[in-house]
Amino acid sequence: DALTSLELASAADVSFWLAPGRVTEADASAYLVEAAVRALPAVAFAAVVLHARESDADLSWAPLRGTPLKGTSLRALTADLEANAPNVGTRIEPEATQRLAQRLGMGALAAVPLDAVDRRLGYLLVGREAIGLFTSSEEATLAALGRHATLVLDNVLLRRQAARAERRRREVDALFDIVREITSRLNLEAVFSSVVRHAKDLIGTKLAYLALLDEERHDFHVRATVGERTDRLTAVRMSMEEGVGAIAARERAPVSVPDLVNDPRRYVGWEEVCVAEGIRAVLVAPLCVENRLLGMLFVANRHVTEFTAEDAAALGGLADIAAVAIENTRLYENEREAAARLQRLSQAHATQYAAAQRRAALYDALIEAVLSTDGLQAAVTTLARLLQNPVVVEDRFFRPLASATPNGDGGGGPVWPGSIAHPAQDPELSEALRWMRQFRKPIRVPARPDLGISAPRAVAPVVVGGAVAGYLAVLEVSRSLDQPDFQALEQAVLIVALELRRMEHVTRAERRFGGELLHELLDSSRLTDTADRARRLGYDPDIAYTVTLIAVDEAPGQARTAYLGETPRAAHRGARRPRRRPLAAALRR
Repeated sequence: DALTSLELASAADVSFWLAPGRVTEADASAYLVEAAVRALPAVAFAAVVLHARESDADLSWAPLRGTPLKGTSLRALTADLEANAPNVGTRIEPEATQRLAQRLGMGALAAVPLDAVDRRLGYLLVGREAIGLFTSSEEATLAALGRHATLVLDNVLLRRQAARAERRRREVDALFDIVREITSRLNLEAVFSSVVRHAKDLIGTKLAYLALLDEERHDFHVRATVGERTDRLTAVRMSMEEGVGAIAARERAPVSVPDLVNDPRRYVGWEEVCVAEGIRAVLVAPLCVENRLLGMLFVANRHVTEFTAEDAAALGGLADIAAVAIENTRLYENEREAAARLQRLSQAHATQYAAAQRRAALYDALIEAVLSTDGLQAAVTTLARLLQNPVVVEDRFFRPLASATPNGDGGGGPVWPGSIAHPAQDPELSEALRWMRQFRKPIRVPARPDLGISAPRAVAPVVVGGAVAGYLAVLEVSRSLDQPDFQALEQAVLIVALELRRMEHVTRAERRFGGELLHELLDSSRLTDTADRARRLGYDPDIAYTVTLIAVDEAPGQARTAYLGETPRAAHRGARRPRRRPLAAALRR
């Protein structure tokens, strides 16, 4: 009767358990234990034990004298049994059953193998406190229970495997799409945003966030979030020594916490953020490239969540992909930045080379100009043409020596109104000129209509013999001077200084040789040599010249001097009374 009722119940129960969507090992084990208790009311113990290979989680369940006995404890008791008969068709030795009965405190124990077509799923254990063998009717019932349990569990496991395979397929498809999207992005922030969005969708959580390792500060800082309620999550920094993220970083493996409220691990700064965001459960996977830690990828829920091994594997796979994408994007950005730096350096070198070429051309042009007959004026005209602005050279007293405009006009005085000849009128201008004289560098003088300076200009000191002998000024009328122009201005100042030095030497020579020539012309014994000297100084001895003599009356007591044509010694010997003193003499054609 018990067997008949069991078989009738089994037919209904099988159709129930074969219904789609009701496939969990825990529910199936509980159902089968209850079926065994209904079929054999005298039993004190019933259990379904699955091989470890059939279930990632230890879900075996049994009531032992009214107390549930689960998981590791039950597996530990049946380890000897599993070792004795692990495969399909192997017979369970009575001695193994008796040893297990003694461990459980049972008088009698039956172990029914649950054999599917290709593998042994586990065992159905039924025990009673009374000592003695099971009857043939009870053994038949146990066999029927075994077949029924095998059918139910095989169906459950197959559906679980099918569900896993389907989920894995979806994960692979999703990961493929993620890889394609992430690797197509070349912006690091876009990669971060894409990773957290896909992590949230892949695991099915309420929020996700990504934290990168700061190697200088030795902590993690959040770089991207999705699903957050406040801005506190983006501002948090997480320690490498405390919290769930630190554990995942050390173990280089995903770590989950189903209930943060009741988790013994504490991190004060992070708990405040969890309270603000309402985070209750979290799953974290490290971002690693060749075991080098880049950061952490988190997914979280606002309710207690038992993350499965599949969840951990999926997030770990996404984290691996994201780490490679982040590293590649970083490398790309570094290479792009390096290329940009090289391009900037190349442009700078090209600019410097062009400036050097320009300075060389300017130097050659100025040298050629000063060597011409026009001297300083030619140099100023050349500089004005090259800088496309008017140029003037003034002496140390700000008197114009030469000037020119870009179109070649010049030589007739200043080329613009206003001068900086009276810097004392303005303290700021006076200080600028003092700085220019001290450091011998060009300055830019702004337009000062109140001081008569109508336009801005660049002014550079002309240094001759260690002293400022004049000023070279460029009026910024047509265009403003750039850095290469200032470098050219400094180059031009050297040429102008050389020309001023040459002009100074020429003037001194003309004065000295002019006086000597006049004395020699009055000495008839040296006329032949003097004529040659006169020709070298630009005078023609064959042309008539006017000799002008200027003299002043000597006051009493002044020293006696010689007349023109006398040597000082002869004049001193022959002088007896005050005479008129020659002041100057000149030759004029």
